[in-house]
Amino acid sequence: MKKFILIVAVIAITILPLTLYGCNNEVLSDIPDNVSYVEAEVYWGQSDSFFIEVTRGKREVPLNANGKSQNVAQFFEVQITPSKAMDIELCHIAVSGDKGQIEGDAEISLTDNEFVFTTQENVEIGSAVSIIVTFGDKQETAELVDMLLGNLDWKAVLEIAKTEFNERLEADTTNSSREIFVKLARDRRALGGDCFWYVCYIGEKSDFWSLLIDVKDGTIIARK
Repeated sequence: MKKFILIVAVIAITILPLTLYGCNNEVLSDIPDNVSYVEAEVYWGQSDSFFIEVTRGKREVPLNANGKSQNVAQFFEVQITPSKAMDIELCHIAVSGDKGQIEGDAEISLTDNEFVFTTQENVEIGSAVSIIVTFGDKQETAELVDMLLGNLDWKAVLEIAKTEFNERLEADTTNSSREIFVKLARDRRALGGDCFWYVCYIGEKSDFWSLLIDVKDGTIIARK
C-alpha cells in the first residue's frame, strides 16, 4: 500500500502541470465525454542521454480535476527526460512516422526535469518510428516503441475500471458520471522501468477512486 501511495503521488505531481497505435482521428472519436485525460497512443524510446515519451490523446484545458470534464481537446506531446542535469533551456525534436514528420522545440519544464513539446493541432505522421533530439551542438537518435502493441489500450482498461467501480457508481447518486483520467504511467525514478495503466475516477468534491492495472493482462495491481 505504501508503494501504491508513492506511485500515485508521483503521478499526481506529473499531471498537475499537464498541461500514437496508428495516428488518425478515429482513435480519439469515441472517447466518452466524462474523460478529461486519456492517452490513446503512446510511444517510448531511449537514447544515450534521454528517456522519451511521445503521446497522442485528449485532455481538459486546463486540467482541473474537479469532477467535471470540460473544454477537452486533442493533443500531441513529446516529453524528454534527461538522464542527468543539463545546462540548456530547450532542445529541438524531429519525430518521424511512417506517413510524415513533425519538428519543433521542446522547452524545459518549470516544474519537472524534462523538456516538453506539445500541440493541439492534428498531427498526421502515422505510427511514430523514431525521434532526433538536437541539444546544443549534439544530436541523438532513438527508435520509438509502440507501448500499446500487444498490451491493453485505454478502452480495455476503462471497461475493467467500470466493472471494478460498478457498485460504487450505483451507490453514488450525486456523482454517477465522474470525471475520468487514464494514463499509461511508469515509476519516474527508474527511466524505462515497468509501466502500468493508472485510472482515476474523480468526484466533484475532489474525492477519487483509482486503480493501477497491469498493461498486459488487466490484473488490478492496487486500488484506492
